[in-house]
Amino acid sequence: MDQASPRPPQESESEQLTEVLARCPELSAAHRLVRSFAAILSTRTGQHRKDWVVSARAEDLPGVHSSAISLEKDWDAVVQGLTSHWNSGPAEGRANHIIQWNQRCQAVCLCITSR
Repeated sequence: MDQASPRPPQESESEQLTEVLARCPELSAAHRLVRSFAAILSTRTGQHRKDWVVSARAEDLPGVHSSAISLEKDWDAVVQGLTSHWNSGPAEGRANHIIQWNQRCQAVCLCITSR
């Protein structure tokens, strides 16, 4: 699987996403959390992981809560997954799940705005 970053959104896509996020506070919160978690993953440092978990638990988003709880279950595995070039296990699987979830959310946003 190609690990390259997705292409930057075109201006019209960015405008559509902004409009959809403005209409739905839950989707906006999920978008913000997914983007911040993606930044943690891309820097592979994880110094903000505890802040992310606190933010995630503060939102009324059950799916995000379960992700935060999974991260809290084994901090050592999370740190290893974020700092080691080679990793596996629950932390990596959870990260892949969140990335796929983010992609689905973006697809839903595009479907909603194209109506």
